Amino acid sequence: MRTFKDNNGREWAVAITLDVVEQLRDALSIDLLDSSGEVFERLASDLFLLGRVLWRLCEKQANERGISADQF
Repeated sequence: MRTFKDNNGREWAVAITLDVVEQLRDALSIDLLDSSGEVFERLASDLFLLGRVLWRLCEKQANERGISADQF
């Protein structure tokens, strides 16, 4: 599991599981298991999409902290 800190100094833990991969594929048409590397090029060039992916990865933690998607 990896972590990152946001601009407010809050630490977020990120874990890529098969369940999360399936959720991202269904909700955002992003397949993190795509071995072509195109998905990472897409994320690097579309910061809004990257934000939505990070939200999905951290949504449970955010809900526990009372942080909405907009605040995230």
